Amino acid sequence: VEPPSPLIHISKRSVKTAVDIDQTIIRTLTYVPLMLLYSPGQDVRTDKSFLDTLVVEGTPQRIKRLTISEIDIRINVTKLDPGNYNLPAEIILPKYLIPVRSIPQKFNITID
Repeated sequence: VEPPSPLIHISKRSVKTAVDIDQTIIRTLTYVPLMLLYSPGQDVRTDKSFLDTLVVEGTPQRIKRLTISEIDIRINVTKLDPGNYNLPAEIILPKYLIPVRSIPQKFNITID
């Protein structure tokens, strides 16, 4: 362990750590619902209301337990002016799972 400054004294120069290494697998989910977050009075339309495909990666145990209801796919348009947009969705997964790929990657959004 390297001290961050010569003014700091470290009593131990080594630290024991444990690292768990597990295999990861991928899983493909289809028709994952999209949630649009918008303000009252905003008239918002999108070309799709779901992700056609979402590929996620994680440990076998976490991937097998994953349900679509644990996934949030959303686009926040509350601060956008009227117009046409091509926006990516925010993908929120349970801890220790990562998104690998999504189709589509962006959504056509119209705000009136």
